[in-house]
This record gives sequence, structure tokens and C-alpha cells, in this order.
Amino acid sequence: MLSMFSCTDINKQLEEMIPTDSRGVVRIDVKSVIEKGQLADEDGNVVFPQSLKDVMSKNESAPVSEAMTLLRKIGIDTDANIYCFVPKNTFSYAALIAVNDADETKKAIEKQSGQKFQTIGKVDFLRNGAISFVIDDDILFIGKEAKEDADSKLALTAKGYLHKSNASIAEDASITECLHKENDVNAYINVSGLHNMIANSESLTENLKKFPILTLFTDSDIKAFTLHMNFEKEGAKFETYVKADDNCDYFKLLDATMAKADASFLKVIPISMNYIFSMSVNGKNLMKLDQIRKSVNLISNLPSTDMLDFRSMVNSIDGPIAIGLSVGNGVNISSVANDNWNIAIAAKSKDAAAIVERIVAFAAKMGQPDYIKDGRHLFTYQGMPVYMGNQDSIVYAIRLDHELEEDFYYDMPDVRERFASCPLGVYAKISEPQGESYFNFGFKNKTDGDGVFYSMHEGNPVITFLEILCQLNKTEQTTQQQYY
Repeated sequence: MLSMFSCTDINKQLEEMIPTDSRGVVRIDVKSVIEKGQLADEDGNVVFPQSLKDVMSKNESAPVSEAMTLLRKIGIDTDANIYCFVPKNTFSYAALIAVNDADETKKAIEKQSGQKFQTIGKVDFLRNGAISFVIDDDILFIGKEAKEDADSKLALTAKGYLHKSNASIAEDASITECLHKENDVNAYINVSGLHNMIANSESLTENLKKFPILTLFTDSDIKAFTLHMNFEKEGAKFETYVKADDNCDYFKLLDATMAKADASFLKVIPISMNYIFSMSVNGKNLMKLDQIRKSVNLISNLPSTDMLDFRSMVNSIDGPIAIGLSVGNGVNISSVANDNWNIAIAAKSKDAAAIVERIVAFAAKMGQPDYIKDGRHLFTYQGMPVYMGNQDSIVYAIRLDHELEEDFYYDMPDVRERFASCPLGVYAKISEPQGESYFNFGFKNKTDGDGVFYSMHEGNPVITFLEILCQLNKTEQTTQQQYY
């Protein structure tokens, strides 16, 4: 029936199915992505190049690989958008997809899952582990259960979305304004929904108690974040915006604590680091925040750390605090808590020399002799070398699974320019068999951020981006007993 409508009408109908209290919504312009990625044959069928098929095959249990394998088989309407959203209840996340032929879609899902559709509440329902598939009038709903529930509840909840039983995002101009921008991908993240999700999650609440600094963001009065992505010939561009009242506490916080952007810390971040995060702050004002005081107190109360005087360390910061990370040998990238990551920590301080002296004295008390190599203090931690020093008022510590015999990121113009202009910046380097790809992003002010994705190997940037996504979060397939 939906074939009677234009793609604009179909997209409007899909938006009317998404509840207005969703915690986040993503709109993917399927037609544009397919055209830019050259992902369709002469008959308009979705096809993947061999390089992408190979990556999907090697990472078949990764979420994006599984999703793309399914999308290629179910006969999606390539003129309509795909919408993903995070509902308030029942499902952790969900997607709405217009299909060309509901019967053919059902056959494809049944073949891939090994399960059969059943009719519940006048909609076709299939459950495969923790994933629910519901089809009604050429619209496919896919949802990941938040917890184990009866088939009837899952089917009826999905039916409520498909039959537009709730107030929808189509009635919220702030959301539709974001989603209707002419980009390949648009996303609207409702921060109040994030607050509720944290409040209802015992594990997240407990983790925030361990890292109170994170509440600077999770407890903020920001209304929403928007994200926009466009593929271009050489890669992709990103833009993001913070939605908040002009006099909100979050903006006041940034006004008080943020310092001028400064890329000088890159002089001590080795190029072997794959990820860099930097935030420029005024240490004295930062220490006035309750969240920071709690974090500093946690560290200061550890045995023998009083001689380091963490409070004065934080007070002395006037510029970037940065961290660089890379995966060490034998470390699984998904194991974030692994203690064998290579790491570089740097901070611009008004008291850099004195801080280094205190750390050297502390190390001596812990039984670590002070060796000097190439002008840097050299210690060992778990059999790995740790280099420490002060360069141009930047205090740094670098732990590696190899000797420090490499260049530094300050010699890379694109990275240096990003952090020199953005008080808050992020950089990532992704290594692939075909070559390296890069992502750098930053906020130049309180509300506006931008970034780029680019690759050093020749090829279609859409394909390269999808190949990277297909390698993320590789896990075993979810079973019916595994839920968030």
C-alpha cells in the first residue's frame, strides 16, 4: 500500500510512528548513501562490493555487519529514509524501515533467523533471541528488547508505534528541524532522556559514583545534541550543535572553567597513539566544582599520595588536559578496562617543574629509581617503560609497550590545527589493511562543533566508513537470555 505514496509521504508516516519521548532519533537518507556509495545495481537492488563483503564475512557477529546483511536481503524501499530511535520503554533501540514487498521481507527474515512469523494483535511478529521483527503494511519494525518480555507485550508495543498510537516526533519542531536538514545522516539526542536512562540503571549510577567528574555532563541542563553527517568525495564532514537555554548552568560552567585552546601538548603525544582527547581548562575554577573536588579527594585519599598534592596540581592547570591511547600488543580493543593500553597523559601547568619533582620523589618512595634517558625521567610499571617530564610547561607521562623512538603529533598539521582551534577536541586513527583512516572533531565554542573523516587509501569513502563500522564491537550473537 505504501507504494501509492511519495517518498516524502512515507518518511512523514515513519516519523509519525516514533514517540515524542524517544531518547534519541537518527534519520538515514538511504537514497543518498546508496548513490554516493554506488551500492545499487541497474535494477535498483542493493549490492555490496567484494571488499565490504569480505569485511562483513570476517566480522559477521558485529552489530553493523548483521544489520547490513539483513538490509541487503529484505528488499528495502531505497527511496525512503531509515529511522532508528531509542524508545522510553520495552525496547533498548528500534528501527523503522519501509520495504517493497512485506511477504518477501518475511521470507528473507525467516530464512536468516530460522524462526517463523506469527500473527499477534493483527501484526506479523517474529522473535529471534532478543530481537523482535514486526511487519505491518510494508513497514518493518526491528527492536532490541530492554529486558525479557512476553511475545504479546513486544508485539503490541511495536504495534502501538506502527499504528501511531502515541504523540510523535512529527509534532515536535525542534526534532523535525534537525531531521529534515539535507544531510546523509541526522541525529537528535534528547539529554533529558539520558538523565532518565541513568537514573533507571543501577550499573550506570554505580559507575558515576566511581567517576563523579562525568556528572559534569550527565547532570547538565542541556536539552539536546544534534549531529549531522555528509559524505563527500574525500571523506565525510560532521557538524554538531548543543541545544540549551542561553542562561543555562552548563554554559555558565563552561564560561567559568574553559581556557584558551592550545595544541602545544601534542609535542609530547607519540604518533603511535590511536586516540586523543583534550579539554582546555582553568584549574582554579575547575577545583571549585563539587564533582572535581570529589574526584580529587578520591585520588588524594589513596595511600601515600598526599605528597603528590593533587589539589595544587589541578589548581595549577591553565590550558589543555589531554590523554592519548593506543592498543598494546595482545590487547583486545573492546577491553576498555585492560591495564595494558599504551597511554600518554599531558597537562599544561603553571607549576610544571615542581610537579615533576614531586612525582619523582613519590616514585623514589615507592622504590622506583630515577633514570634519565634523552632528557626524560624513565620508570617501569608492570614491565612497561614510563617516560615522564616537563616540556614547555607541559607535564607529561607516557607508558608504552615499546621504547619511545618515534615522532609526535605536533608535526601533523591537520591534528595541530584542530586542537589549536578547539578547547575540546577528539582525534582517532583507525588502521586497516588498505591503509589508515582518520577522524578529528572539536568544539570551537560552547554550542558548535565540527569534524572530518578521511582516509589515506584510495576508494569510496562510504565503503571505507561502512567497513570500519562493520569491525566495531564484535561480540557473540545475542541469545534469548542475554539482555541489557
